[in-house]
Amino acid sequence: MVKKILRAFIDLFAELAFKIEYGLEAWFHYGTHIIAGGSPSKRLFRYPVSQFDAIPGALKSRLALFVACHPDADQLPESNRQYLMSLLRCGFRILYIHNGPLTDRLRNQLGEYCEAVFCRQNIGQDFGAWKDAFLFVHESKLLHHVDWLLLCNDSNFFLGPHQALSFEQKFKAGLASQDDDLIALNKNYELWQHYQSFFLCFHKSLFGRLAFLRFWQDYRPLPHRYRIIKKGEVELTRSVINNAKVFILYQSSDLLSRFRLFQQNPIGFYSCLPQGSLYLADLISGEYSLNQLHLQKILALLDNHNTSHVYALCFVAFLQSPFLKKDLLSKGIFSMPQLCSVLRFIGLEEAHPCLYREIMNAYDLQGTNASYIWRPRLAFRKGIVPRSVVLSGHGQLLKGLGLPGF
Repeated sequence: MVKKILRAFIDLFAELAFKIEYGLEAWFHYGTHIIAGGSPSKRLFRYPVSQFDAIPGALKSRLALFVACHPDADQLPESNRQYLMSLLRCGFRILYIHNGPLTDRLRNQLGEYCEAVFCRQNIGQDFGAWKDAFLFVHESKLLHHVDWLLLCNDSNFFLGPHQALSFEQKFKAGLASQDDDLIALNKNYELWQHYQSFFLCFHKSLFGRLAFLRFWQDYRPLPHRYRIIKKGEVELTRSVINNAKVFILYQSSDLLSRFRLFQQNPIGFYSCLPQGSLYLADLISGEYSLNQLHLQKILALLDNHNTSHVYALCFVAFLQSPFLKKDLLSKGIFSMPQLCSVLRFIGLEEAHPCLYREIMNAYDLQGTNASYIWRPRLAFRKGIVPRSVVLSGHGQLLKGLGLPGF
């Protein structure tokens, strides 16, 4: 008992020390950057590669700011290529903003898909890149004829043409609608509710507001993960999106329409749950059967966690989403066998072996959350908990669900 209390105290002290160190370091890097004359325009290096009207399918009224960061400056990831092709099929002009250098060969290759390529000094990661890119297109008058502005990045794998077809149909329907101000991929209700920034498509009724411009002008692109979430994603939702009419492409309630499929293959459904909630298969029903009440209990639990994480495999397997977060293994959300199984279930290994290998190799390179047990400082900065975590809600919030342990 004494050892447990001592260990908890040490962990708490270490986390506080990591937090202070991370914050001071972030402000130091940003401060020295500003003192050295850093600014949005100086961080961007533009390489015009084509004109939007020369790219088949691109429309003047749709513009995407695609932020990427890949270690190989000479090779375009197949996942990114599939993503760009899908956006073109949805009618988007694309500006490719890479946080780091790219070779001439790759910049020229990107000309097949993009109106322009920017190589950017990596200050503030993706939110910093969106700030710089948005201020550029605003000052360059590139938004005059734009109805839809998409902010997206490559923090998700894009699973290729078969999964993309369903996504494109749904996305195009939203773009054609006159009812919505924003099309978002997911909404996260954990801690602070916010629309997840890796895919936000704003109608001019939103990005044309003075509040939208002021948000990006005032945003400080510090290299600090937790500040990016709080001052970026959360503040953008609170100050700009707020009560806007939003179409969410993938959400938990969509899974209710797949109930009959879950009944026919309950093990397939349970195997797509996060590894920290696989205990539900036994606690809810020993025979692995499933009814409407069981399903709603499971969704009620998962809704209290990061949507893009906990529903990732269900959205891919049962809603044909082409998006799969790149940190699912390193965060300990799913195991490698689970990730491998769902990619084989959707036929990716057979239909697109190159993309399948790219994804599996990337997951393997990151390791699992257990790989960070002896690197607590790095784990804190990446938001990784280097131990097994059972998804059980927050405090007494889910006590009325009738599941053991609540």
